[in-house]
Amino acid sequence: MKKLSLLTIGKIAIGAVLAYGFLNFIDQPDVMIESFKTGFLEGILGK
Repeated sequence: MKKLSLLTIGKIAIGAVLAYGFLNFIDQPDVMIESFKTGFLEGILGK
């Protein structure tokens, strides 16, 4: 059960990061990269 919710949180985090990155990539690539790192770590840690 815990594993399933971690996967779900990870997918949501990755989806949000990808959407945010797609919208901001042209204007703010550095922000997109930082957001990706943060979202990726949060997805792994489940925070």
